[in-house]
Amino acid sequence: MWPFRRRQQELTPSVLDGQWSIGEVESDGRRMIVRKNQGAARLVGDARFPIRVGVAVPFHHPDGSGMPAPDEFTRLAAIEDDLVELFQAGRQAVAALSITTAGMREFVFYAADASWAEGVLQDARSRVSDYELQSYVSPDPTWDVYSQFRFK
Repeated sequence: MWPFRRRQQELTPSVLDGQWSIGEVESDGRRMIVRKNQGAARLVGDARFPIRVGVAVPFHHPDGSGMPAPDEFTRLAAIEDDLVELFQAGRQAVAALSITTAGMREFVFYAADASWAEGVLQDARSRVSDYELQSYVSPDPTWDVYSQFRFK
């Protein structure tokens, strides 16, 4: 029937935690290592997820180039696992990016609701006492941050 409506992408495991690609880019002269959920590309601009949530985790011991020291990788992976579990519970958000640069790692999610995301951030902070979690919640209905990283 007219007008045609785009069929909503089903939130399958391949979308929520599909194939991730990794790329290295430079921004303002700084090296960035970016992991991107390629499965989430099917959700770009999806009206169900108009809110971008960023969670930055400053490193305790960055190396000379600002990358995490080897002993921090395991803890950063555990923090990421916790964040993904919290944000993707109930399919209210999708993990989109992990950006490592200049002394920190930022995890980027796209969520359905800003106030819900703020509550999840409070819960995440209560679970992580050994690292500071810096965060923001911002409208990004066209997924501009996700789309700026174009690599496979």
